[in-house]
Amino acid sequence: MQFDVALLQLDGSISMGSHVQPICLPLPDENIQTSCSVGGWGRTRERGRLPPVLREVQLDLVDPAKCKFVLQTVKSSALNQKLVRSQPAMTVLCAGPERGGKDACQGDSGGPLVCPAGTGSGRWVVLGVTSWGKGCGRSWGDNSSRPPSRRGSPGVFTDVQLLLPWIKMKLRNAEQQQQEVTSS
Repeated sequence: MQFDVALLQLDGSISMGSHVQPICLPLPDENIQTSCSVGGWGRTRERGRLPPVLREVQLDLVDPAKCKFVLQTVKSSALNQKLVRSQPAMTVLCAGPERGGKDACQGDSGGPLVCPAGTGSGRWVVLGVTSWGKGCGRSWGDNSSRPPSRRGSPGVFTDVQLLLPWIKMKLRNAEQQQQEVTSS
């Protein structure tokens, strides 16, 4: 699995309001701030209950080299070996503190990692899509000193900037199909 996303085409429109707003896609080389937010209906801790309300947590992006290194430390299980091995180029982003305590969790997958675009623009962009992680909120800075079953990882998110050409192609194709249906 190289990318862990889906693009949906809705049959109808969505009513925008104070609680429903669109999010921007990032520009290809946009300078994004590193303090981001993740929202979801997932668990608030490992093996915990699902919350009755939408939750949000602030997470800082992890340096790409550190992200790649820590993901290599968690590849002890067959699933993680497959996930890391299938990504020769980094197609993911990591976010979350080394000491743990804050993370996306089971049930949050598919939700957004949103970040402020460039300083002072006031624009927010969806930089990532929640994909996976080793544990929920586990510390991961000292993985090499732990047995594989006790290791953690930051939250792992599909990198939306890498998907921009694919998203634009799919949107163009959908628009062309809609025009063909309308004109016939």
